[in-house]
Amino acid sequence: ARPADWAKLAPVVFDHADGGDPVAAAIISMAVPEIEALVGRLVADGVERVAWMGGLAARFRPHLSPDVVQVLAEPLGDPLEGALGLARKDVGA
Repeated sequence: ARPADWAKLAPVVFDHADGGDPVAAAIISMAVPEIEALVGRLVADGVERVAWMGGLAARFRPHLSPDVVQVLAEPLGDPLEGALGLARKDVGA
């Protein structure tokens, strides 16, 4: 299976967790520390705000610790705009 195939199942897991399914809740609970570790590493490297995009961002947010939620920000643009901004910054334009 490809990552996109698994991604299609993620909303189903959240729906079942919201409905009280303990297995689905456990799956989400296993992912939360991974997300928090990633955000924590970015913060440790000096990143002040983390823009988290994608269909699961809003679904995970209530499961994250307040420390992580406080550094999450809405994206200032789409991924292409971000890539172009980084490229311009890299070449000093």
